[in-house]
Amino acid sequence: RGSTRCDLLMFAMAMALTLYTNRLCPFAQRCELALGFADLEYRRVEVDLYGNRGFTKRQLREIESSFGVEPKGYVPVLVDGDEVVRESVDIVRRLAVVEERLQPDSEKVAEKAIALCATLATEGRKMVQHTGSYDLPYAALELLLLQKTEEEEAFFFGGRRFSTADAIIFPFLWRLDTYHDIPSDPLKAYVQRVKSLPFVSLPESWWWWW
Repeated sequence: RGSTRCDLLMFAMAMALTLYTNRLCPFAQRCELALGFADLEYRRVEVDLYGNRGFTKRQLREIESSFGVEPKGYVPVLVDGDEVVRESVDIVRRLAVVEERLQPDSEKVAEKAIALCATLATEGRKMVQHTGSYDLPYAALELLLLQKTEEEEAFFFGGRRFSTADAIIFPFLWRLDTYHDIPSDPLKAYVQRVKSLPFVSLPESWWWWW
């Protein structure tokens, strides 16, 4: 017998945090990085975005409908108790409320970096998919990374420790460095720095997935 919407809602609320995700999606990887750093307990549901094996987009849309939001079937989706949060940046920020260690030392610098990452994702997609001219904001990101925080060199975006900005930026910089070789020594060193963190598993991806 198929699951009713009520059944799906109760299933989603069984744990305080449930992340509907896909291991190849850079937007979903943002959330998994934040959860890994925060060391929060959560249930991970892998969504089959292009087929009918396992948990499907149709089932994800049913979950969304059960929470009273427009069903889209896109990942990531975070269920936090009786609330649902969509959009990767919103999810990472929500997790920073739950775990304050995710909050950056410099909110101003972090927000600038997050805004630049939106450009990075858009322009990177153009480059990878050959859909037009592009202008990747490497120089601006490098300047932000090298800004001083409390008179010391910042090792991450927004401070001397991993934060929301790094969770949001890293999956895209990692792709660009892996497949296209970032022409910036500070940004390449940053990618290696994040890769070395104990909670970071190298993100899987296809070169074309943006």
